[in-house]
Amino acid sequence: MSKKPKKVRVPAPPPPTRSRWQWVTKPWALAVAVGAALGAVLLNINPILSNVRQLPSEVQKTSDQFSSWYYQDAAWSGRWINDPEGYVDGADLNLSSERMAIDMNVTNGIIGGTIATPQICDAIPFFDFLLIRGKVNATRTSARVVVWDIFEGHRRDVAAVDLKLDGSVMTVVPKDGSVTLFPAKARIAFDPGETPSDAPFCEGRQAAIERTMEEMLKARQTTAPQP
Repeated sequence: MSKKPKKVRVPAPPPPTRSRWQWVTKPWALAVAVGAALGAVLLNINPILSNVRQLPSEVQKTSDQFSSWYYQDAAWSGRWINDPEGYVDGADLNLSSERMAIDMNVTNGIIGGTIATPQICDAIPFFDFLLIRGKVNATRTSARVVVWDIFEGHRRDVAAVDLKLDGSVMTVVPKDGSVTLFPAKARIAFDPGETPSDAPFCEGRQAAIERTMEEMLKARQTTAPQP
């Protein structure tokens, strides 16, 4: 008589492994998470809104600082004349003998200021200088400015002038317009002194104005009808 085979017990399969993030799939858990995040935002809403408001101004400030550095605003800004004091090697700069003064204020590469020459003094009796506007070129060592001013209530462009910067020396070359108001090519240097930008440039300006007024009065008297 044969023996019955013994039954082999098969072990039960292990329970499925549960992910520790499985609770997130529960609707109540998702609602709790969203509520917690919303609460954190509401608790910090004032600092968040403050930072959002400040972000555009901070971006603009950073952009301005980069532009100012890139276009070398500080190197361009100041008073430039043909006879500055304070240079030990002044003779080696080979500056022009003819008088010229340019006062510039450069912000993010945008140029504003004035230019004065003896020719301007002679051509426009009541002006010590003319205004300039322009922009520093991408090379950062050159610029083109437009010379302009207000005449009889109207804004008029007078000339276009090229500027080239080489350290403390600037070369000035008129290109278009009334080029006779400027030397054909001038070399001027940064003025390290404290000469005020509004200092009179045209010599004998007051005397010239008085002579002009006298001539105008005489002309009127000559043309006036006799009684």
